[in-house]
Amino acid sequence: MNGPKWKLKCSSRYVENVLYQYGKGLENEHLCHSFVVDPWDKSYRAHDAFTDNEIAEIKSTNKKMLPQMPDELFTYLKLYKKATTFQQARDLIFTQQPWDLFLPRRAFLHQNLSMI
Repeated sequence: MNGPKWKLKCSSRYVENVLYQYGKGLENEHLCHSFVVDPWDKSYRAHDAFTDNEIAEIKSTNKKMLPQMPDELFTYLKLYKKATTFQQARDLIFTQQPWDLFLPRRAFLHQNLSMI
């Protein structure tokens, strides 16, 4: 693999090289085949692909904080806990919400129902 690689400080190993070697030994599709590393994937440790120190470094490097969900969105999503049937979920989808004044949701959803 050409180009810049991520060199781990704790071991001087390159993440991309480890993912490549690990992926070569797998029979099934895995995130590593796309050079995506999920540090919470226990298979890396189970197969000794990464050490505990390497996993810790991967988890802590360029760590991003998740944004806070707006209260309005959280309240809206909680409505779906009450839906126990497909029809109830659809009814919730089409229930007018305050933000519908700015976006004609009913028309949009009608055109895109196959995705819902």
